[in-house]
Amino acid sequence: MVEPVLCVLNHWINRNGKGWIIHTMSENFEQDPEQPLHVGEEAPDFHLQASDCSEFDLSDMAGKVIVLVFLSETFSDYTEDQVHIFKKLHQALKRDNVGVVGIVTEPMATIDTFVDEENIPFRILCDFNREVVEKFGVLAEKMDGLRMVARPSVFVVDRNGTIIYRWIREEDESQPDIDKITEIARNAGGSGDWKQRNND
Repeated sequence: MVEPVLCVLNHWINRNGKGWIIHTMSENFEQDPEQPLHVGEEAPDFHLQASDCSEFDLSDMAGKVIVLVFLSETFSDYTEDQVHIFKKLHQALKRDNVGVVGIVTEPMATIDTFVDEENIPFRILCDFNREVVEKFGVLAEKMDGLRMVARPSVFVVDRNGTIIYRWIREEDESQPDIDKITEIARNAGGSGDWKQRNND
């Protein structure tokens, strides 16, 4: 006999032999079979629209160091904490001409509101079709089985387009090591002009 499954608001509920079990969806992901890209691999090119209405092509960033930040969703406590950390990273690296770019799978209208309310100083890209999260191997399924989102992760891409650092969130690791990311990005050596949101 198949046990019933019930989705209620932000919780996924199923029944085992002893009773109902409630899982909070915001903290639980089932990893997609595609494996995340590794350090030393070439970062795949992609084209996405940004929250400031600009267009972003990774190939156009050749010669610059880019920190790609994949966010699972907007307006969650975890993501807001993560954005606060990456604001500090942006501030620390902007004089080194290192670009910080966020990627979210939610609709652009939601991203626009999130960027404005959180006063995010770097560009957030809309990957609504999940093409980029698939390319980087960080597409994950929320435990409700209804939404495919990005697994929280960070990739640092050097001036030659090679991945030189990656962080993929594990259950026992809440946030990336920002000091380590800052050191690696600086050592990689950003160069040339880098357009940040609001030109700050």
